[in-house]
Order: sequence, then structure tokens, then C-alpha cells
Amino acid sequence: TPSLTTLLYLAERLRVPAGYLLAEAEEEFDFEKSAAMAEIRLAFRKEDFALCAQLCRKMGERGRLDDEAALFCAESLYRLGEEDFFAGRMRRAADNLDEALRQADATVHDTRTIRSMAQLYFRMMHSVSSALVSKYEEDEPGRLSRQKGENPLALYAGAMEAIRDGRIRQVQDYLSSREDEENGYVMHVQAHLSLYENDYPEAKGILEQILNEREKVPPFLMHQVLSDLEFCCREMKDYKGAYEYSQEKLALAERFLSKEPDADTES
Repeated sequence: TPSLTTLLYLAERLRVPAGYLLAEAEEEFDFEKSAAMAEIRLAFRKEDFALCAQLCRKMGERGRLDDEAALFCAESLYRLGEEDFFAGRMRRAADNLDEALRQADATVHDTRTIRSMAQLYFRMMHSVSSALVSKYEEDEPGRLSRQKGENPLALYAGAMEAIRDGRIRQVQDYLSSREDEENGYVMHVQAHLSLYENDYPEAKGILEQILNEREKVPPFLMHQVLSDLEFCCREMKDYKGAYEYSQEKLALAERFLSKEPDADTES
């Protein structure tokens, strides 16, 4: 049996508690789990979600992923999927969000926000391509889960759904509560309200304004704007314009679905 001095020396060199070197199998399991959780918490606090997810996966491979670790894993993968979504990396977003949903199902902690927002992102991605659906969550892609709070995307999606359902008072409430805002979400709702009223020139003008500010607009929304401009041009018998917007929309969708989107998609 090594002396206490030797144990302390080895523990310092290995950067583990001295008790770890004397632990039995069950105690060794607890030590390893405790050390892994410390690393996971630190990565999450530093918002290094890729590292946090990697550490959680590694822990899971060893059969040590408990409720707390599964929650960290679900939250980290959700954050990564959200980042991918807004950067136009749709395939990667779908993969991360699906894994987040799977991990959310493995914990007893409250993951309703992760689930509802992941479903919303999948709904938006499905409007770009029918291939972008969840392989894990059985949810109707065209249906919007009711969102709570002030998430801009969720409020925008709710307003757009209200237009489709003819709940114009709700749309007007949304716009009046954001009358001082001039962003892509609000302007797109205004454009769709004009489309609802069959005012194609008005809608086209608003959509062109959004297009001129494309560097400030999320990629998925730019795809919707191009699709709407194609529709407006077609209704106004501007077939050349409709074709040009259609081609630009298809090119953007192809970049969304590629494994490595180019820099233009992520800007």
C-alpha cells in the first residue's frame, strides 16, 4: 500500500481527489460522475454549449447520464440548434433540436420551453422544406404550439397564424403593440395583412423594404419574403419578376439544406 505522501503526490499530479485513489468501484463511479458534472456545469456557465453537449454525450456513453445531466444536455443542444437555425444551417439545426427533444424526454425536469420552441423552429423549417421535420417528436408540422412570454419569433408566428385564420383583431393588437418597431417580423406581418386584403402592390412594397434590409433579417424569414414576392409578382402579372424571385428563393433553400452553408447564408 502506498504511503499517504505518495498518494497525495499522485493525486496532485493526476488532479483528482486523494480519496479517488483509494475508492472502491462504487465510490469510483461517484467520483467520476462528480468530476464530469463539474466540467458540464462549468461549460454551461461559460455558454460553451458545444463542449457541454460533448461532455454530456461522453457521460452518457458510460451510462452515467442522470436527470440533471440530461437537462444540461437538452438545454445545450437546444441552444446549438437555435443558433444553427438563425444562421441558416437548417440540417444541423434539425439534428441538434431532435437530439435536444430526445434528451428532454430523459429528464424529469421541466422542459416545456425546450419542447415548444423546438416544435416552433421545426414548423418554420418545414415551411422551407418538407424534409426538415423532427424524427423524434411526433408533432403536426403545420400546427403552432401556443407560446407564452415575449419571444419575438413566437409572437410573430402567432400573428401570422392569426392572419391565416382570419383573426384580424389579434393581428392588429400585435402590430399596435409594436408600432415603434421596424423589424423583419413586424414588417412581414404588415405585408401579409395587405395580402389578406388582396392589396398586392402594398404588400410588394413592404416586402421589398425587408429585402433591402436583408443583412438584418434572419435567413429563414428571407426565404418567406422571397416566396411572397414571387406570389405578388405572379398576381400582378409580372412573370419575369416572379421567376427571378423564385430562382433566388430556390437557391437560398439549397444553401439551407447543404451540410456546409456558405458565408452569404450566415450573414
